[in-house]
Amino acid sequence: MAQRLNSADAAGVLHFVTLNIRERKRPFVRPEYSRLALQELRFECDRHPALLVAYVVMPDHLHFIISPQDGRVSRFLARYKPAVTTKIDALALQNTREAERAWLNRKGRRELWQDGKYSLALHSRKWIAQKIDYIHTNPVRAGLVEHARDYKWSSFRAYDGESETSPPVPVDCWMDFRVE
Repeated sequence: MAQRLNSADAAGVLHFVTLNIRERKRPFVRPEYSRLALQELRFECDRHPALLVAYVVMPDHLHFIISPQDGRVSRFLARYKPAVTTKIDALALQNTREAERAWLNRKGRRELWQDGKYSLALHSRKWIAQKIDYIHTNPVRAGLVEHARDYKWSSFRAYDGESETSPPVPVDCWMDFRVE
């Protein structure tokens, strides 16, 4: 198995984070799970102060850029991942799709996520802009939509000056990176 890249915890630094679903299952094709994952991300950012700069929920993984005020990305994720798992587990009990419910129940408590994380400290404006663009164009590259503005589960609309709708949860925008 490949070694996961994990940036060191550090205050005042933005971190590009990737979290993968175990077995590359695709729970986030269901809107209620995507909504839940984003609401919990915003909740954790508000509860334990952290900047949330950009995000996208893909069918089998998440990307986001955060900067916890205390600089402890690992601690932030240690709260976020189990909270999402617990809430998805509760929602799955109501699920009428037998195979999906069986997988969610079989996986065991707190095992929704693949072990570890990928995190990368972003130290330059250029790198931050590249990662925001990468996040927002991920659904286009995956063939889910033709244009980033058409994907519901990302922060693209917070950066798009022409968008008439808001992203699913608010971000702490970096106006320097507004999409043209």
